[in-house]
Amino acid sequence: MKRTPLEANLRPAPINERSKREQAYYQLRRLLVFQQIPEGSRLRESEWTERFEVNRSALREALARLEGEGLVRMGPKTGYFVPRLTSEDVQNILAVRIILEGGAIDAVCEKGLNTADHIKDMA
Repeated sequence: MKRTPLEANLRPAPINERSKREQAYYQLRRLLVFQQIPEGSRLRESEWTERFEVNRSALREALARLEGEGLVRMGPKTGYFVPRLTSEDVQNILAVRIILEGGAIDAVCEKGLNTADHIKDMA
């Protein structure tokens, strides 16, 4: 089937380009989520492009995506920074954990997996 010019422009980026963007995004996201980068740190493009072996464009796209998720913030002049968690952020995180962990306990009990043998395996 022949593609129209519009359809040709809508094709996803070539796999090697897409993988570089995705690679930068997922690697940096993982580091941020697991708090491996200190709060308040400036994310220098030159450092991260070299570390992830990606070009600046791929890194900038990853940073913009992470900014949209609230995992990084654009600085007042230039560059991205790791935001500091507020006490409200910590309270929200704990509230979500309580809900998730409570739901997990309910699911385990409903399925009858709360026997001594099952609980020993979970520990």
